[in-house]
Amino acid sequence: MNQEERTLRSRAAILDAALALFSTQGYRATSMRDVARKALVSIGNVYHRFDDKDAIFRELLDTFWRVVE
Repeated sequence: MNQEERTLRSRAAILDAALALFSTQGYRATSMRDVARKALVSIGNVYHRFDDKDAIFRELLDTFWRVVE
């Protein structure tokens, strides 16, 4: 597996974990550390891929709207 594939896999794991956590415990109750733990990646990896929790949420919303269209 090359670097690009690892990056895409890590990013997808983070987004999947965030969606699950936001859906069950809410946006405000979910920390970046929670997302990292659920995605099985380091907190540094999460911050490397996304600036903050809001950036993850915006990416999830963008994906939602692309699917809806």
